[in-house]
Amino acid sequence: MIFCAISWLMAIRDSFTLTMTLPLIVLMTDTYVFSALGFYPVNPASGEYVIGSPTVDHAEIMLPGGKKFTIVVKRKGGAGAAYVKSVKLNGHKLDGYVLKHADIMKGGTLEFEIIISNTHF
Repeated sequence: MIFCAISWLMAIRDSFTLTMTLPLIVLMTDTYVFSALGFYPVNPASGEYVIGSPTVDHAEIMLPGGKKFTIVVKRKGGAGAAYVKSVKLNGHKLDGYVLKHADIMKGGTLEFEIIISNTHF
């Protein structure tokens, strides 16, 4: 899945005019990949990521020391489901919508429950 996203982003990158700078292209790529995974570093220096709505159903991030951080998305209501009902880290519900970088680096599983409508809140 990530390979497909990177190929798609490279095609977009190649279609830009020469006035587009490399740092902007890198920023756009980072933005897309983080958003697709379901979290984004609004302030990278804080070591925290804000939870969003992932577009992937499964992803794995290989970490140092043979560890792995897995993102699993359970959609209820089909492909149109886009609202985050709950997020669990290693089986425990996240308190709020913030994920810490240190938790990612420990490895484990981030599980999203995505629903079709936000009326369940």
